[in-house]
Amino acid sequence: MKTIQQRPLADLESGMRVAAAVTDASGRVLLPAGAELTAAMIASLERREIADVAVEVEVAEDPAVVAAYRSKIQAQLDKLFRRAGAGAETRALYDAILTYRLEQCT
Repeated sequence: MKTIQQRPLADLESGMRVAAAVTDASGRVLLPAGAELTAAMIASLERREIADVAVEVEVAEDPAVVAAYRSKIQAQLDKLFRRAGAGAETRALYDAILTYRLEQCT
C-alpha cells in the first residue's frame, strides 16, 4: 500500500515519486506531482532551500488490518443495499463499489 509522507531532503532518494507539487517561496512549481526524483532534482531543491517534500512511500500491508477494513466496508455496503434485492445487476453494482472502495485504501 502506498502512503504519502512529508520527508526532509536528507531522506529523499532517487526514484521516489513526488506526491504533491513542490513550490518555491513565490509559488512557482519546481516539481509537479507525480515526478520521479533524480539526484539532480534533489540537489536543485537543496540549493533552493526547500526543507521537505511530500512523497509516495510503499508500506507493507498487515493482513489483519486489510481484513478488518474489508469487513467494515462490507458492513457499510450491506446496510446500504439491505433493500436493494438480490438480482444480478444489484450484485454487480455491490461488487463494483466494494472493489472501488478497497482500491481507495491502497
